[in-house]
Amino acid sequence: MKIFGIIILTLILGVIAYYLYLTDFGSRDILFPGPRKPKVEIPVTYNIGWWANQKTLKIDSLKIQVVESKLNLFNSKSLISYNVSGELSYEGYWQPKIKEIHISERVNLDTLLHCDRIIEITPVIEVEENKRTKGGLNKFEFKNEHTITSNHWGINRIKFVCGKKEQIIELQQTKWNTTANSGLLQWLLSDFPTENPLLNGMFCYICNGLVLVQRHWKQAT
Repeated sequence: MKIFGIIILTLILGVIAYYLYLTDFGSRDILFPGPRKPKVEIPVTYNIGWWANQKTLKIDSLKIQVVESKLNLFNSKSLISYNVSGELSYEGYWQPKIKEIHISERVNLDTLLHCDRIIEITPVIEVEENKRTKGGLNKFEFKNEHTITSNHWGINRIKFVCGKKEQIIELQQTKWNTTANSGLLQWLLSDFPTENPLLNGMFCYICNGLVLVQRHWKQAT
């Protein structure tokens, strides 16, 4: 019973020691649960609907900014913002306006594009009758936020496209000193989902705890 208590205590101390090592004694937050919910000025859709008025749309600028990106062993989500400006031209009494923003994400398999993923942002235009105007040009600008999930360890290069405007950002998905543990995990359990940061992290803690127990037994014997 005494030996069992020593083993449990050693495992707990191992987990604490490894946590302090990963966080550099608390300076890094590896338990960060993820970014907050995105703020949007214009509603977002992922479905294609009635797009009969897109010819009135012209995109002048696209600006992508990283709002929050604390990527680590337990978090693979980042928060970005996209600021889009442009103009809507029309003739007659049917005045165009932005109804919603369509977002499309896909993995890029073309190595010539030098990015891992492509995210297309498309303002969806609708029209409404306005007898007080007859043709014109309306300028617009909006800013929305969007949550991105990393799709692999290391640098994730993501290309944003809106009209003819493009911008690439890089997000660094880190896991620190868990490479050896990940390889051991794949060797022991080939079907284990090592790409899952939470499960990978739990396995790392267990492995390092077992190493400390082994050292304790060697010293005891």
